[in-house]
Order: sequence, then structure tokens, then C-alpha cells
Amino acid sequence: DERLQLFVLTLRRGAVVQTLHVQPPLYRVVRSERSDGAYALSFGQFREENGVQLPRLITLDAAGVKARLELTLKDVAVNEATEPSWFELAPPEDVPVVEVQ
Repeated sequence: DERLQLFVLTLRRGAVVQTLHVQPPLYRVVRSERSDGAYALSFGQFREENGVQLPRLITLDAAGVKARLELTLKDVAVNEATEPSWFELAPPEDVPVVEVQ
């Protein structure tokens, strides 16, 4: 897209087409959308963290279910050590747990 100065990459699988808008010179995806309207993702406000360009604003539009999710990342750490306990989630006491396979 010369007007927006983006590369447009089109992926097809059956009847569904996914379009990626890629911004040079770092060749990062700034928008992804599907032809079936399942979702569209936008990535913006890129900043460098430890040599990696990361979006600070991520928007998911799912028009089919009338949902929009906007994430703004504030405190970003890249390649820092993690604690296993961060990934252990305990359900509230009054919520039944159902095991699925």
C-alpha cells in the first residue's frame, strides 16, 4: 500500500483470507484482519525494550460477536526471569472446578 507505506501480505485458506499489513523498515505486523470478519488485530505505539520493538497498544475487534478489546501495556520487561508461582492460578472458593481433556 503505497499511500500508507506498508507491505500487504495476503494469506488464503479455503474461502478465508487473512491480510497482514507489515511496516518497514523493521517489518513488523501493524494490522491483521480476516475476510470472514472473525477478527481484526491492530498493533501500535511501538517502543524498544532491550533491543526488541514491542507494541504498547494492541486492539482486537471481533465484529461478529460485537466485542472490542484494547490492551495498553505499561510496564514491559523482556527476557527477565519468571517465577513458576506466577502461573499457578487458584479458582475462587465458590467456583466449581471442571476437569476437561
